[in-house]
Amino acid sequence: MASLKWPPKIHGLLPHDALWYLLVRKRADGIPLSMCDYSRFILLKEWAMWKECYLPPEGVKGATVLDVGAGCGESAYFYFQHGAKRVVAIEPNRECARNYRLNAQRNHWDTVLFERPFQLSDVTGLDFDMVKMDCEGGEEALLPLQRLPRGTYEVHGRRLIALFKERFGAGAKWVRVNRKVSIMFNW
Repeated sequence: MASLKWPPKIHGLLPHDALWYLLVRKRADGIPLSMCDYSRFILLKEWAMWKECYLPPEGVKGATVLDVGAGCGESAYFYFQHGAKRVVAIEPNRECARNYRLNAQRNHWDTVLFERPFQLSDVTGLDFDMVKMDCEGGEEALLPLQRLPRGTYEVHGRRLIALFKERFGAGAKWVRVNRKVSIMFNW
C-alpha cells in the first residue's frame, strides 16, 4: 500500500471537531476507535459527506443497518451514534475485520460481522431496515434486482454509474464525489 500523508489536509474539519478528537486522540470515554491508517484517512475525508448521504431524512433510530463495506467499524460507529439498534456488517478485508471485531467488543455494539465479499443474497436474505454500500465495484452484483432496497449506494466507475442511473435512477438522488464515484440514495 502506498504511504499516506498524515495528517491529511481536510477542508472544513478543524482539530477541535468531534471526529478529529475521536480518531486522532481518543473518544470521550477513553477508548480509541481501532482503525487502519487507510480507513482513518478515508473517514476524515468523507465524514461531512456521510452526514449528508448516509442518513435518511427520518434518521436511523431503532433501525437495523446492513453495512456493506464496513471497514474497521467507522460506519457502524456513525450509525450507532445516530441511534441505530443493530448493524449487520460485511467486510472482506482481514485487517479491517479484525479492527471491526475489536471496536464492536470495546463499544458493546449489537452487531454481526460477515468476513467475506458481498453477495446478492445479502440484500434478499438478511433482515435490515436500510443499506449502506461502499464496496468498490461490488455494487455491480445488484444489477439483476428489479428494485434496490432503501439505502445509500456508492457507485464506482463511469460504466456502473450509467447502468445504475438507467436501472435504478428514477426517483433516486445522486451526489457526485468525483469523476468516477457517485453516491445514489433512495429514501
